Amino acid sequence: MTEAVREQISASLAAIAGTVETERRRILEELNHSVRRMTASASVSEWKLAVTDAARTFADFVVLWHAGTSGATHAIQAAIDSREMVVAACSSSEFPQEVLGQLGGAARAYVFPILENSAVLIAATAAGKIEIAPLEIIATLAGLTLGRVQAKSSTLSGIATAANGKPRVREQWETLPREEQQKHLIAQRFARVKVAEMQFYYDHAVKAGRKNRRLYENLRLQIDDARALFQDQFLQRPHRMADYLHLELVRTLANDDETLLGLEYPGPLA
Repeated sequence: MTEAVREQISASLAAIAGTVETERRRILEELNHSVRRMTASASVSEWKLAVTDAARTFADFVVLWHAGTSGATHAIQAAIDSREMVVAACSSSEFPQEVLGQLGGAARAYVFPILENSAVLIAATAAGKIEIAPLEIIATLAGLTLGRVQAKSSTLSGIATAANGKPRVREQWETLPREEQQKHLIAQRFARVKVAEMQFYYDHAVKAGRKNRRLYENLRLQIDDARALFQDQFLQRPHRMADYLHLELVRTLANDDETLLGLEYPGPLA
């Protein structure tokens, strides 16, 4: 992965908690460090450890799972199919026994899809409370980096790493105003909806754009309109916001290959 891509992902993540408070700075440092580890990983094993270390900041029990080798139980398949977070009871009908054994007896777990190739991040906590927003961001960035790591290493399969232990700064995230957390969730959903609309209404242009590496040129009007709306609704606030639209364009529209957007694509919003 090029240095420019590393800086781009790091900058997007830095925007998540870009405020002056000490607690938020600590969260920012944690997330920035995690993203640097993901993008710098020389192997899938290193990438797995980087992702699970990042996630355990906000959950007591974390498992990376790839359903391709042994099938997906109900909760995992639901997250893969919907590409949305799924909450499920920790039971054998919802999760493989290997996963249940790593969840510390938690009553329920949260499943975050990472890629279309059936990778998911599963998180749980003994207290029953989970911080969804940062875990969702971690899963998004994990998906953005996995394909590139796989290209220079081995394939992802089976359980990766259970990173269990006391969260380091989850309590600090809880000090963030709920209103601010909600703004990030709304921005993420806005991005998903806009990209899903492009896929649904302009399927032929999407397929042709992927084939010819000209997605932006084929969907310039739709992408520019979405960028303008995102800029107006989410990037004009006192607190900085990550460019979730850019992340979703890369992750979903371009299948985690930013080059498919084409040379004319202007990149993430400032």
